[in-house]
Amino acid sequence: MIAALQFDLKAKPGKKNEFHFLLGLTDSVESAIKLKKKCLNKEFFKDELKKIENYTKSNIHKVFINTPDNDINTMANIWLKRQVDLGKTWARTYTKGFRDIMQDVTAFVSLDPAIIPVSNNAKKHDVIVEMS
Repeated sequence: MIAALQFDLKAKPGKKNEFHFLLGLTDSVESAIKLKKKCLNKEFFKDELKKIENYTKSNIHKVFINTPDNDINTMANIWLKRQVDLGKTWARTYTKGFRDIMQDVTAFVSLDPAIIPVSNNAKKHDVIVEMS
């Protein structure tokens, strides 16, 4: 499935414009209309953005590095973490094999150790648990 959007927008200098786009897939026109009514409003977008910000603060912002190079700090503290998180959430864990899943878990464990289920016996000797 492929989708594309194209708009010709003319903004007046100094005027603020706000646009909300909703893309999705449903099984019927009725379902699409319900989703449109629920989601295509200013409050919905503000609430969803707040959820993303809270998630980011609670998971992504647990571990930071600080080097003399701002580019490395930005890459390690923001972009690499987002890449791992998005891969964990949307892609690799659903379509790849065991090794790929283990790589994702290993990368994400320092950001969110609670995602790793550990048996009571293993808790005493598990480096992952000791890191948290």
